Amino acid sequence: MPLAAFEDLSERLTKALISGDFGQYRSVFWLPLRIESRATDSYVLNTEAGLHRDFDLYRIALTVNGVTDIVRRLRFFEADSPEEVTVHVEVDILRGAERLVRPFPSRFSMRRQDEWRFDAIESAPGHIRWTLGQGPLDGCDLD
Repeated sequence: MPLAAFEDLSERLTKALISGDFGQYRSVFWLPLRIESRATDSYVLNTEAGLHRDFDLYRIALTVNGVTDIVRRLRFFEADSPEEVTVHVEVDILRGAERLVRPFPSRFSMRRQDEWRFDAIESAPGHIRWTLGQGPLDGCDLD
């Protein structure tokens, strides 16, 4: 079931980011991986080295801000085909029980080839700039 797969992938993604486990991070994505924004900050990760660089930047951003959890609440999903699903979520980034920014929408595209993995993520422009180390986690552009 795609929703159970999403919950599993989402949990593994958060654990990998918080713990610094690149192997687990790698296991939730298909390459190429599209990172999209609702503005112009989109890019594609074509190689494992590129994915690792992206992971390292994200980890730095999490560590600097003391992030302890990332919560993704399901809003709705679209079954594009039996093998492709788009999941719309609301994201909370937390330090303990404190929200670091107001919740923001995000979208995960999943594809199944023997197993489900993410092949695209759409997020807020401010979140993408933050994860790339290009700006502060300040709540701007999170809608």
